[in-house]
Amino acid sequence: MIKKVFPVLGLSIFASMLGVGIVAPLLPLYAEKMGATGIWIGMIFAGFSVSRAIVMPIAGKFSDRKGRKAFLSVGMLAYAVISLG
Repeated sequence: MIKKVFPVLGLSIFASMLGVGIVAPLLPLYAEKMGATGIWIGMIFAGFSVSRAIVMPIAGKFSDRKGRKAFLSVGMLAYAVISLG
């Protein structure tokens, strides 16, 4: 069972990081066109990192209590829906 989970989990993490990696080089260009200064562009990237640092320990506790499979499934579904909209 565990051997079947690793490829799916690896592909999910790859897709997630690919999404972030594609946006990162283009976001400053887009933000500048929208009138953002360098400080605001930095705050956009910092906001992502800070929110992730806050949410990750909380999400870890919930996944320990409720089970990782359900938590990962809900998380990937939410990520897919947010990415589409």
